[in-house]
Amino acid sequence: MELTLQKSLSRLYIKSFTGKSFIIAEDEYHTNIIIDDKIKRWNINKSELFNFEYYDKIILSKPDIIIIGCGDTQILPSPNFINNFTSQNIGIEIMTTESACKTFNVLISEHRKVVAGLTL
Repeated sequence: MELTLQKSLSRLYIKSFTGKSFIIAEDEYHTNIIIDDKIKRWNINKSELFNFEYYDKIILSKPDIIIIGCGDTQILPSPNFINNFTSQNIGIEIMTTESACKTFNVLISEHRKVVAGLTL
C-alpha cells in the first residue's frame, strides 16, 4: 500500500506499508517498529501486544496519543489495558497496521506528539 499521496516534511512519514515491510524516508524496515522521535525495532510478539510492561518507555515520553498497529486483523484489548493509558492522560488507539500507518501520518502532519507501535 503506497501512502505518498501527500508530501510531508517529517522524516518519520511512512511512505509505504506492504504487509512485510515499512518504508520511511529512504529506509525499509522488515520488523516490528516503534516510531516516536526516531524509529526503533520493537521486539514484541502479538501475544504480548497488550502486556502493559512493554509500554513503560513509551509512556515516559508523554505522548498525546499512542497508535498500535496489530497486523492485518484488529485485536481489542481489555478495558484495563486502555485505562492504564487514559489514567495518565494518554490516548490510545488500536487498529490494523495499515490504518495505523495512515493515522500516524495524519497526526504527525498536525504536529501532534504521537507514538506508533507497528507490527507486521
